[in-house]
Amino acid sequence: MNSHNNARLTPRGREQMVRAVVDDGLSKAMAARRFNTTARTVTKWVDRFRKLGVAGLRERGAKRRAAVAAWGAGRLARAQVASACRER
Repeated sequence: MNSHNNARLTPRGREQMVRAVVDDGLSKAMAARRFNTTARTVTKWVDRFRKLGVAGLRERGAKRRAAVAAWGAGRLARAQVASACRER
């Protein structure tokens, strides 16, 4: 996925931000100020980095999450089961 020109944090910028917190000991609040974002966003990227490494800093598509939010997990699961039954 390509970052648009107005993106606050590209994957490279996210890595710099996360490393400032993880490696250099910068607080999340200070990192948020330095990288012009929020402490909540810093926490999100630090958590993903700790769980998935640098690969976790790449952008993920929102299509699946949007579908679950719009349909609800139960309704989506029933639709997938129905679709699988039709394919047989």
